[in-house]
Amino acid sequence: MSTDATVVIAQRDAAQEHLLSSVFRAGAFGVRRLRRDAPLLEQLDALAPGLRGRLVLVADLGRVADDALWWPDLAATLHPRYPGLAVLLNDPAQLQPSFRVRQWARRHGAHDVMGAVSLDRLRASIEPVQSMLAAWGLPVLDLDRAQDMLRSLAPRGGLDTDRGTAGIDAVWRHLEQSGIDPRAVARSMQARGGVDIADRIYRFKTYPQCFRGDEATRWLASNLGLSRAQAVDVGELLRRLGAFDHVTLDHGFLDEGKFYRFNGERPEIDAIDLDLVAKECRQGGFDVRDRLWRAQAYPSVFLGSEAHAWLMRFYGLGAAAAQALGQHLLDTHLFRHVVDEHGFAAKPLFYRFTSDRQRAHPNPDPSAELASPRSVAL
Repeated sequence: MSTDATVVIAQRDAAQEHLLSSVFRAGAFGVRRLRRDAPLLEQLDALAPGLRGRLVLVADLGRVADDALWWPDLAATLHPRYPGLAVLLNDPAQLQPSFRVRQWARRHGAHDVMGAVSLDRLRASIEPVQSMLAAWGLPVLDLDRAQDMLRSLAPRGGLDTDRGTAGIDAVWRHLEQSGIDPRAVARSMQARGGVDIADRIYRFKTYPQCFRGDEATRWLASNLGLSRAQAVDVGELLRRLGAFDHVTLDHGFLDEGKFYRFNGERPEIDAIDLDLVAKECRQGGFDVRDRLWRAQAYPSVFLGSEAHAWLMRFYGLGAAAAQALGQHLLDTHLFRHVVDEHGFAAKPLFYRFTSDRQRAHPNPDPSAELASPRSVAL
């Protein structure tokens, strides 16, 4: 076992914990796993005196939030306490975190933020680990050995099936084996001969510069030699990678006449500091209070619709830009939907700041939202 570093892994997801632990062990690092039922900091303090070599923390942003901690707050405690600590954050809910979120995490002392780690696409998904090890002068991982070890330990059906991403992983694997870069596919969709991008009207409202899901499905199937079902999986993969979104963020990618828009640069929000937004949100920007839904109390929550309206008004943003800014804040785990079933949406859904989670009680009701008088289906 190497004494170069000890890797401490703090994850919410058991499959991710297993993958990461096995990968680092294949690299001959000492590995310790933190329990999910005890505070991360307390466990780290108890472990640290007995650890040898450099201390490396690989922490799920959601696991950090489970302790009612936001990464900047945790970083302010960790770095003075453990000089020389190397931190890699991850968010298994995403295939690839946005550049904005990665930049924010680096500013607070993390090496990077990586998305879901997968056995099927191990080399691509584990690249941030290799980059961190190289940056800290530590031996990089032998991925051939790691893959052999993981395949020998993998249960039938693979390690990713419990996360519900088997179809997306299969598509990613198909593209990688075919030498096709998903981002290149997204660029081709927008180029000449790509999908038909035009202003479209639904219920007397114009949605500028968007395309239809069914037409994009046909284009993907034809250009990549796929069935329509496989093309839908490719479209959903591209959506998760951030290439485009449904125009009102109400749907994933579907083989239907719904409208989608490519995500271009948003200079109006790129200039806004996420930490400053977070401070203003927490200091009275959002109307946080106890609310009722179907006789169930939800302590210290705010409405997505009201938060969206505040972001538009306070920063002078359009609806789409305010939506993107709110999603960036959710991706940093500043706040979360009360039962983790929704991204940020301009709807009467309940959200709670991470720092308020200790005051809240677990809620068994998965429909933690107010009834909405309208249902939009584009």
